[in-house]
Amino acid sequence: MKKWLRAQHVQPTTLAELQALLDQFRSEYNTQRPHHSLPHRATPAAAYAGRPKAGPGDRSNDTHDRVREDRVREDRVREDRVRELTRELA
Repeated sequence: MKKWLRAQHVQPTTLAELQALLDQFRSEYNTQRPHHSLPHRATPAAAYAGRPKAGPGDRSNDTHDRVREDRVREDRVREDRVRELTRELA
């Protein structure tokens, strides 16, 4: 990155100009420059886009039929309650 910044024809004189150059470097590095460490010399953006994304799991087999409810009274004594859920709510 330092070598790339030094190679730029116009050197930044303000923080805003430096930030614009850093944003340009990040964009080129992640979307245009192939990487040796990635399969098929892909770009990081292509490798990221090609990976499967995590999502919520299947909850149809959950067996939890209780809800725990913790309350702290004004005198800081904790009350624990466990309520059984009816099948209509589960």
